[in-house]
Amino acid sequence: MGGSGKQKPGIFSGIFRNTSCISCFFVILCFSLLATGCGAVGSALDWGSRGREFKSRHSDHNFCRKKSIVVCSRLLYIMCAKIQLYMRYIRRSEAIVNRIKTCEVLGNLNINTYEYINVPEITGNMEIDVKNLLELNGKGDTYKHVKAVADTNVQIAKMYGLDETNCKVSGFLHDISVVIQPKDMLNYFVNGMLFIDESEKRYPFLLHQRVSKLLSESLFKIFDPNILSSIECHTTLKDNPSESDMALFIADKLSWDQDGKPPFYDIVKKELSVSLEKASYAYINYIIDNNIILYPHQWLLQAKQYFEKFIL
Repeated sequence: MGGSGKQKPGIFSGIFRNTSCISCFFVILCFSLLATGCGAVGSALDWGSRGREFKSRHSDHNFCRKKSIVVCSRLLYIMCAKIQLYMRYIRRSEAIVNRIKTCEVLGNLNINTYEYINVPEITGNMEIDVKNLLELNGKGDTYKHVKAVADTNVQIAKMYGLDETNCKVSGFLHDISVVIQPKDMLNYFVNGMLFIDESEKRYPFLLHQRVSKLLSESLFKIFDPNILSSIECHTTLKDNPSESDMALFIADKLSWDQDGKPPFYDIVKKELSVSLEKASYAYINYIIDNNIILYPHQWLLQAKQYFEKFIL
């Protein structure tokens, strides 16, 4: 599930870029219909000769007419069926072309596409760049949150021997997509024909974890798969999560962006002293058992099932 570096376009993208699939299908369709027509005409002639022979033998003057009607009806049915079949091929080919084009830019989400976003100059200093991006777009509270998450994530990294630098980076970057409006996040995934969970359709802001991963690649040039994976699932977690995935997931919950201490803080903090798995599982169970989840994302449910097998 975690992202990696940019991928080069495949050979098929060049083929689709230079050749019209639809035109090819229409050519094939014409040849196919022509072949069908020729076959039908041959059948009609054959039936006609048989009809004349039968007519001479049995004096049935309506035989040829009846058989001609049957043959023409069959020909029309076959032609309509072939047209429907090739129209399906055309629609599928268009979807494939769009998918290939999307794959070429996946991970290169261009933040400049959205005119309402103020994009600062990227200096290479992670903390300063994130602060500038968020504060320039009226997200000062989010910056306080991501800084707290980064600090907490570093503490967890020390507890479990994880890469402290990676944990700090993922903490700062995990919510940078808040500068993009949820409707635009949804449109990006819809137009790109990308997987959208039912919870994300109902509450598009849940896509922010995945969009933050894309922005980390395109804007901050982060390509470490461990960092990108943890950012991508920091809200929901996922099946078979890594230690860095769980660390950021827990750090985000313990450093939540609302007033006061979260109701699950004590139980998650207690289980964190035992293992990352138990702390993650404790949080998931708490929000489900206490009905404080808007709509369960399938990644969250998959993570729950994984922990049930791992822990129980």
